[in-house]
Amino acid sequence: MNIFIHIRTYISVDILGFENYLLIGLGGAFGAILRYATFLSFRGKDFPWATLFVNVTGSFLLSVAIFMPFHDLWSMSPLVTIGVLGAFTTFSSFSLDTLLLYEERGVRLAVLNVALNVLLCVFGALMGRYLVTLL
Repeated sequence: MNIFIHIRTYISVDILGFENYLLIGLGGAFGAILRYATFLSFRGKDFPWATLFVNVTGSFLLSVAIFMPFHDLWSMSPLVTIGVLGAFTTFSSFSLDTLLLYEERGVRLAVLNVALNVLLCVFGALMGRYLVTLL
């Protein structure tokens, strides 16, 4: 619950401002390209490492962007946080990967996937926040 308070505090999106829609769209395109490149680099693996990687990395980077003391300068609010990182991370792929692991490889790998994604993403967010405190 605490993170939502910080997000509302740090990210201000003018709903009527067309500039923000452009920033989010450009960031989203870049984040989607990064995500696709990541998935290509992990192709052929027997575990959804690409989804885990983008979710952990995205959690870390979002935490850095949100908690950075000069966050408005670095994050460029909607461009990076909503656009790039929103398109880069992928909860829908995580859900589908987990379902497929359960159906094709059994409950053990499905549970492992859930545990690794949740624990490592929260750890990534904590490390991002910790890194910011060192600055």
